[in-house]
Amino acid sequence: EITVTVPDATGDAAGQATLETTMSVTFSDTSDAGNTVLAQPANDDVALLDYNFGAPTVDSVAPSSGALDGGNVVTITGTGFEDTGFTLDQVSFTPAGDTGAGLVGIDPVVVSDTEITVTAPDATTAAAGKDSLSSVVTVSFTDTESGGTPITADTSEGGDDAYLFGGP
Repeated sequence: EITVTVPDATGDAAGQATLETTMSVTFSDTSDAGNTVLAQPANDDVALLDYNFGAPTVDSVAPSSGALDGGNVVTITGTGFEDTGFTLDQVSFTPAGDTGAGLVGIDPVVVSDTEITVTAPDATTAAAGKDSLSSVVTVSFTDTESGGTPITADTSEGGDDAYLFGGP
């Protein structure tokens, strides 16, 4: 594990609300003066090197479970939800393992920079006869300051974006 202090990217963002970058890490080879080694992520997953300055983040979802037929209010906590350049588009509950758009949350509201509330949708049909359905909560915004670029909130390191329909 390497801990890095992220520099101020305000100037590089040129007035935009976010700035997407790719990190690179190099090491000096002490046994071969002048030789540097570029670090590569495990399994060559270069997406692990992406970093989005200023993107909203999700820290937690509470409660983490609710009725299969939805209807309960879910609170999403995180940071960057009230960025003046972002418009909240939707909150989705994507079934685990599904790559589709997910189940759309009802009446999402940005309460503060650190909180969004949404009513859980009905997941009965998506559960296909099962008693429960695991999902991942995704928060989507539009960056109005950069011509309508879609922004998806990242899950913070150690954060939890899981929600269980039909759970206790």
